[in-house]
Amino acid sequence: MSKKDCIIVGGGIIGMATARELAMRGLSVSLFDKGKLGMESSWAAGGILSPMRPWSEHPFSAELSSQGKSCYADFVEALKEQTGIDPEYYRCGLLMINQDDVEQTRQWADKNKVIIAENYKDYPTNMRIPANSIFLPEIAQVRVPGLLKALHASLLKLGVTIFENTAITGLQLDKRRCKSVQLGSEKYYADTFIISAGVWSEQILGSNNCGIKIKPVMGQILCVKFAEQQLETMVLDGGHYFIPRKDGHVLIGSTMEHAGFDKAITQKARNGMMEWACTLWPDIARAEFIKHWSGLRPATDNGKPYLGQLEDYENVYINAGHFRKGILQAPVCARKIAEMVC
Repeated sequence: MSKKDCIIVGGGIIGMATARELAMRGLSVSLFDKGKLGMESSWAAGGILSPMRPWSEHPFSAELSSQGKSCYADFVEALKEQTGIDPEYYRCGLLMINQDDVEQTRQWADKNKVIIAENYKDYPTNMRIPANSIFLPEIAQVRVPGLLKALHASLLKLGVTIFENTAITGLQLDKRRCKSVQLGSEKYYADTFIISAGVWSEQILGSNNCGIKIKPVMGQILCVKFAEQQLETMVLDGGHYFIPRKDGHVLIGSTMEHAGFDKAITQKARNGMMEWACTLWPDIARAEFIKHWSGLRPATDNGKPYLGQLEDYENVYINAGHFRKGILQAPVCARKIAEMVC
């Protein structure tokens, strides 16, 4: 196989968006993933295009999130036009109801010139919403499975070479440069290498990790379905949320569990999320249960994602550690990495 301009290791939302951005700039790209593209942490995400607690976000991450929100509608529209697949970008707003978060949300919104409304009432009549809640009308969501499907189709149209179910066994490093990735007895060569493997990025770099530290934090999510849409806005209550879809599906999330790389779903988590959901919105009890799943969020100690060239290597970059904001930050981080490489 001929040498590529870029090899990307890790095919979640970050790796896929990065591969697309580089290919659109005319570079030849190969994308490697140990499983199916997008089917680990990315597929498990709810798709809220906002940080959960924006006032506590690391400043660098906050800037990426802000830029991500600004460009997301255009990003999705371009994907839809290119592939014919609709990722269902939906500016439905977010209702913040946790009373401990309300005042901080108000201060953050005022400082960042974010529109808020304090008398939002367009929710089901039996939903138990505290009077002192804040509505953020500009917050959007995206339906992640559709987004990943559109990205995959885009990569194929752009000629990106995709290797799925192919866990690389090592990087061939020579002084300050990487020459190839190893896959069994085969070597694949490129001028530039980008590590975007989420919680597995540190493992891929091995002893050459340049101080990269990313830990997995498991999140479990439920999905239920009504015959038609019952809720028109996302609702956030501390760590719990409702994400409504236009076809009647509602996501109920999520947990925060430090269980290493174990992502087994548990009855305890399901019971806890359903108890919260039914207490806040009793109608959930009559919805059809659809699915229960989990994913591993890539967390860093200070909340700042890794984005840029690894200091010990001239041609190795990293784009990883976005925690709960990988979906939101993917297009802007892809653009920034592509600008560095080009």
